[in-house]
Amino acid sequence: MLRPGARDRSTSTRSRTLTEATARTRPITTTAYDMYRALGFQRARVRGIALRCEQLVDAAAVAEQLSFDLSRERQMRVEKAIDLLNARFGSGMVGPASSYRWAG
Repeated sequence: MLRPGARDRSTSTRSRTLTEATARTRPITTTAYDMYRALGFQRARVRGIALRCEQLVDAAAVAEQLSFDLSRERQMRVEKAIDLLNARFGSGMVGPASSYRWAG
């Protein structure tokens, strides 16, 4: 039990392995968000969150199952364009609109 005024500095570590290799951002961020939600914090103060990705290889070196899912192909083209723009103008210059806070 914490004494009055003391802060809980406990840490929590979780890990998950994706079921298949990916070169897309969405499966990684969705998995991270699902893991955070599963912790069940109601009003807890979170000091920091770290995300670690392992066993990374060049996307061109990974065989991918062909698909008729055009939305997946479109998503890959969007992510490649974002990567090229970030390489040219600096990391974080382009990203999903949902990650930006709009002044208003």
